[in-house]
Amino acid sequence: MTLVSEYDPAWPSWFLQIRELVAEKLGSYCLGIEHVGSTAVPGMTAKPIIDIVAVIECGMFQIVQALLDELGYRHQGDLGIQGREAFKLEDPGMSVRLPPHHLYVCPRESEELKRQVAFRDYLLVHPEWVLRLSELKRSLCEQHSADREAYAEGKSAMVQEITCLALRCLDCRNREDATGDRGMSQSTKGFDEINAEARRIWDANAEWWDDRKGEGSPLEDDVLIPVTERLLGLQSGEAVLDIGCGAGRFARRMAEAGAHVVACDFSERFIQRARKRTPSSLTNVEYHVVDATSESALLALGSACFDAAVATMVLMDMTAVDPLMRALSKLLKPRGRFVFTVMHPCFNSPYAFKVAEEVHEEGRLVFQTSMKIIGYLTAITTRGEAILGQPEPQLYFHRPIGQLLKAGFEQGFVVDGLEEPAEGRTGDSRSFRFSWNDVPEIPPVLAVRMRLHNR
Repeated sequence: MTLVSEYDPAWPSWFLQIRELVAEKLGSYCLGIEHVGSTAVPGMTAKPIIDIVAVIECGMFQIVQALLDELGYRHQGDLGIQGREAFKLEDPGMSVRLPPHHLYVCPRESEELKRQVAFRDYLLVHPEWVLRLSELKRSLCEQHSADREAYAEGKSAMVQEITCLALRCLDCRNREDATGDRGMSQSTKGFDEINAEARRIWDANAEWWDDRKGEGSPLEDDVLIPVTERLLGLQSGEAVLDIGCGAGRFARRMAEAGAHVVACDFSERFIQRARKRTPSSLTNVEYHVVDATSESALLALGSACFDAAVATMVLMDMTAVDPLMRALSKLLKPRGRFVFTVMHPCFNSPYAFKVAEEVHEEGRLVFQTSMKIIGYLTAITTRGEAILGQPEPQLYFHRPIGQLLKAGFEQGFVVDGLEEPAEGRTGDSRSFRFSWNDVPEIPPVLAVRMRLHNR
């Protein structure tokens, strides 16, 4: 009897096959689907059975149980592990169609979910432990090839040691995130509270925004799309992750160009608009409600399965960017690229003031526009309107360029493309109103391409 197998590169695709079925059935009742256990860790020896966890809100279990029952899954109870409900696929037809797997359901507050995700994420960035645990498994298989209990007992101490390290690392990272990359100089609010407020604001603004910008804007059409497409260099057939997709305009554009697009946003109302705007004939784009400040939520989308990722004018709206960069280092394929655009941190920030002056030029009265910069290096959070009159001012998280790029450098990314596009002069010099068109030497946008190096 073979207890474990060497790592199989097909396991991530097995997970995606199961995830697609479960996610489609559970719909909005599912917050995310996690690939956990040893098959989720490249290079790890493992039983060739996928462990998959559907994450739900507390109180939604009965609805989820009924939906899974319709797929042929039968509830097995918690099997002695609190905070994790097990399901067994008993439909013979489905069992033949799907790879071997164990399906679990956990509320997002589950300590068991936290433990499993931390264990996986720790191993993903600590190959020395992957090697040690794999060697131990092989040795135990030789000693106890017909005794599953002895095999499990033999590896339990090392698994517990790794889990303790993983949880300790997670707690340290959470403390660092709470005081570090939150885009705040001083605040009495915690991260979860600020993030929830940001989500509420975007849900409040989503439909209003889409009604006014759903078909594009001069900045989007003349600046953002051209620079993003240049840096992205998209090829037909590539898999792309669109982070903070809003109502999905650029996601649809990439899909129409032949890419396979997974688009996500943490505003459910934006995702609803995106799905509504997408024609049924465009089958190579899918939308998910995902919080991009949650590493585990992003990793539920897969592992090393995307050629590229894109975030258009999103990072300055995110409460944290470090979790995103950690996730992207695992979501992207080797040499995968990430292209993002942001409001230029030097010139288009809470520290930048737009100035209009009345002057005489060659005997004519004209208005000159310029910028006054009073700060840059200190990360702060402010509120503002991206579109005049929007229902609620949104939260802006200003970060200097060094802080933005450092989040990627620490995960093995390098910068291999950077542009600072500016708008051309088309404004009326007699109009007493600031326009980026009137300051062609000052770029309102920073566009960056980062690529995984030597991975």
